[in-house]
Amino acid sequence: MDDTPLALNSFAKSYIINKAAEKAFTSAGIENVVVNIGGDMVVKGSNTERIQIANPKADAENDAALTTIQVSDMAVATSGNYRRGYNVNGKWYSHIVDPRTGNPVSEIISATVIAANASEAGALATSFNVLSVNEIEKLVAARNDVAYLLVTKNGEEIRSKDWTKYEVKTEKPKVALTSSKADKLWNTKFELLVNLELANIESADGRRTRRPFVAVWVEDAAKKPVRNLAIWYNKPRWLPDLKSWNRTNGEEFKKENSVLSSTSSATRGPGKYSLSWDGKDDAGNLVKAGSYTVY
Repeated sequence: MDDTPLALNSFAKSYIINKAAEKAFTSAGIENVVVNIGGDMVVKGSNTERIQIANPKADAENDAALTTIQVSDMAVATSGNYRRGYNVNGKWYSHIVDPRTGNPVSEIISATVIAANASEAGALATSFNVLSVNEIEKLVAARNDVAYLLVTKNGEEIRSKDWTKYEVKTEKPKVALTSSKADKLWNTKFELLVNLELANIESADGRRTRRPFVAVWVEDAAKKPVRNLAIWYNKPRWLPDLKSWNRTNGEEFKKENSVLSSTSSATRGPGKYSLSWDGKDDAGNLVKAGSYTVY
């Protein structure tokens, strides 16, 4: 033993996820449970859950997923360097350090693991950021209850032999060019990034405050909504409290409310989120070049 500090954050989070899922599952009338904390999750029960895996090279909350998996009675954890590293003189350094060298890791930028419980999935996902691909393959070779997806710094995707059992094939949406030739469309080389941080709200009398709801959307010059970037809420009945959003988007949202999904990703900083707009409307069509406002 030496005086090197041990950071048990990842394992503590995984332990909490397991305990929370087990407690909820034993409650009367509960048949299925999904617990998601910081991008790691446990799925318990007979139902299957579709889980999107965040793309480490395009990791805004509303960016397209790298891939999608479907699991039942399993845990999923993702660890990577793309949300909590450090930018030093224009170079990105991971917050994960190889204890053998003392240097930030760099070869693997994202590791997602499917395992029987969250503690094992979380520990393996973190360690897979440190180990080489050969070391990872040897470690998992004798296991038939662990599957993984690695993404290298060059963008290569490495799947274990059992990963395909869980992977769901999805078609990438095609961009439709619906404007006339006289209309100039959005320049596809441009992308808008929206960064936001949710305040830690504490009431003066110490009572619980309502969890904040968030709506971010884009309107054109005629104040017509063209794209919902995010709508985060707990119960639909509180959506009218988002007065500006509800006034322009509420009725349409009720018609097409099919945006619920689970996502496994590297843990972000607390309360910090990013959203991107690629110049497309809610139907996936490029909008006309012009003036737009983000609310």
